[in-house]
Amino acid sequence: GNYVTTGAGEVSDSKSLVATHNAVWSPSLVGTIRGGWNRIEWDEAVPSQGLRGIGIPGVDATHPGFSQISITGYRTLGVSNTPNSDDSHNIQLSADLSKSSGAHTLKTGVQAYRLGVDFLSSQRSSGIFSFNGQYTGDPFADFLLGYASSASLSTWARLNFRTLYVHGFVQDDWRVSRRLTLNLGLRYEFSPPPVDTNDAIANFDLDTDPASPRIVLPGDEGDGRASRSLQGVNHRQFAPRVGFAYALPGDRTVLRGGAGIFYGNLITVGGMSSPEINPPHHLRISQTTDRTVPSIFLSRGFAEGALTPAAARDVNLVSWDRSSKPSTAYQWNLNVQRELPGRVVI
Repeated sequence: GNYVTTGAGEVSDSKSLVATHNAVWSPSLVGTIRGGWNRIEWDEAVPSQGLRGIGIPGVDATHPGFSQISITGYRTLGVSNTPNSDDSHNIQLSADLSKSSGAHTLKTGVQAYRLGVDFLSSQRSSGIFSFNGQYTGDPFADFLLGYASSASLSTWARLNFRTLYVHGFVQDDWRVSRRLTLNLGLRYEFSPPPVDTNDAIANFDLDTDPASPRIVLPGDEGDGRASRSLQGVNHRQFAPRVGFAYALPGDRTVLRGGAGIFYGNLITVGGMSSPEINPPHHLRISQTTDRTVPSIFLSRGFAEGALTPAAARDVNLVSWDRSSKPSTAYQWNLNVQRELPGRVVI
């Protein structure tokens, strides 16, 4: 019959709901309240078929497809990191107030985000075998002999992350003169790192004592947020913003500029490279072999118990920065606008 031997199909379902209420108390005082909810469910899988594994020991053969076979110079066969499923669900509430007074327009507001993601990934549970020709000089010949240059295997990975962000801001648009307008603002962001609802994460700590790295589990160092998330909590995310617009004499040329600090608030990163990829809740091994004497054989697959904590060898570990310093961008811009005849602006 016809079988899918590589790749997978994706299905997603998204839902969202937004409600807004605007209030006008006076010509100079207005406010807005917003509420939003969204959910994205995503699944990636190989279509159902009879081909489920090809007899390679030690790999997960419960799903369609077979181990990924990578042969240098040839098309990759098999399946890796499939199936996967993701359920992202977020709630947002915000409110802002705007007041005009003389040359000033003042605005202040607050936003709260309840973020959640549940992710299940097969990772490398079906096994990966690579053949580069290091034994015979021909990658395909190595494959026919079953002499792999490397192999990788893992258990399934699961995360159930939750966090609550609270952000606030104040802003003043100040018309200093007919020619000059200043935009002055300050934003504060409290974006604590997520915790796993099952505490099923771990961190390979290279920061606390680089000479003696160790695996740290949630709660090992107390009951606070930093201990459960295995990352520092930053309470100093102040983000000033400033901008200006100045019209040169003649009112046909305007100078504009601005600068600000922006923080990258990430609940997790792609590729399942967060603290859920560490023992004891998850195991991933990567095996290599001597360049002259083969020791990884396709016919033998992986040894029994290769993914048990007691027997696992060549285990991959993920070290997540434990400091509270977020990714930060410093941005600025300066431009000139000129009105040409015919009301054309460049």
